[in-house]
Amino acid sequence: MATFRGIESLPAGHYATIRADEAPRVERWWRLTDHRIAVPRKRADRVALFRETLLDATRLRLRTDVDSAISLSGGLDSSMIYAAYHQLLGTGRAERATTPGATTLRPFTVAWPGDRIDEAPAAAALAAHFGDPLTVVAPRPDDFAALARRVIWHQETIPWNAAVLAYHLLYEAIARHGAKVVLEGHGSDEMLAGYPQFSQIAYRDAVRHFRPFRALQYRRSLAFARNVAADSPERPRLFDESFYGTPPMEVDPAPPDASAMRRALHRAWTSQVLPTILRIFDRASMAASVESRAPLLDWRLVTLVFSLPDDDIIRAGKTKWIQREAARAWLPREVVDRRGKNGFAMPLPAWFRSPAVTSALRESLADGTIAGAEGVDVGRFRKLLDDEVQRGFTYSGATALWQAYAYAQLRSVFANMSRSR
Repeated sequence: MATFRGIESLPAGHYATIRADEAPRVERWWRLTDHRIAVPRKRADRVALFRETLLDATRLRLRTDVDSAISLSGGLDSSMIYAAYHQLLGTGRAERATTPGATTLRPFTVAWPGDRIDEAPAAAALAAHFGDPLTVVAPRPDDFAALARRVIWHQETIPWNAAVLAYHLLYEAIARHGAKVVLEGHGSDEMLAGYPQFSQIAYRDAVRHFRPFRALQYRRSLAFARNVAADSPERPRLFDESFYGTPPMEVDPAPPDASAMRRALHRAWTSQVLPTILRIFDRASMAASVESRAPLLDWRLVTLVFSLPDDDIIRAGKTKWIQREAARAWLPREVVDRRGKNGFAMPLPAWFRSPAVTSALRESLADGTIAGAEGVDVGRFRKLLDDEVQRGFTYSGATALWQAYAYAQLRSVFANMSRSR
């Protein structure tokens, strides 16, 4: 893998100056903690400010003279952006960039028919609520091996979640329908505690400091953040992950007065979860020549959220409280108060039970792809594959097999590229 040695990512909020015969000079240009703002004292005013800021952030990202799309799920984030578009459209503010008329926004969704994580029915109901036709992309496992190799070529790294396969297909479908811009709901979960680990951290911290009422609220909020796809947080390790770089460095620590939950959110935003998600989705969208725009990442909204009191994040037993309250003016109650979270997911067990996927995994053993990937425990891979086939596949087992397979394919794809030069 000499192709990838010595390559590092710039830390968040930094730029590099590169001159001949000099080492690159890396300097900071933005730090989140330097931009906290004074927020309104009344909670209702903070809710209104959140809603109006997101509305204007959406307006700016609708400015284009090409066809646009939105990646719509049944979740709060994309639904709220979609609703913001219709608010702007209804008031004549969904304007194109330079040509007369309003920007059109066609909704697309990924479907997993028959699976509990399928959000297509919820997306269809919302599209019908606003009177729009919904385009549904339903990935199939039949072309798993070829699709995985193509995706890994574009990603140039290990896609830790196999759902990346579906999103490459989604952007390809968007491009086929002529759209060049897609609006997406990235960013809210990392700011507003949309993942269960944030509720758990807040709960433990409240218990540690003898705050029983807060602890109860945080405990209740787990129902809103619970991942409905995963069966276990544990994942068997099949390869030496030290061969794949080092964890991202925390270059922008949270303020000293931040709570345990806020510190975790700050890490997720600046150096852990969000940078990984944005890199994956950016490469997936650009592979189809589609530009991804995320209104929730507007700097004005980000500085607002990171200046809010913790009670605006998790309150009344609900995660993302301020966003839910802001959305009530635009969205049906069943969307605003929906429990559970799919996140960046696909029905891995169902896919891996497919003969096409199982055959691809066994082929990677037979043709030496797995054995040729330095650091992979071939024996453990083979045993886990046999065990998972016998039990019908679990989410955690399928995830481990996918990650080892993706790692081996990464080495194979780029080793072949190096030899062909």
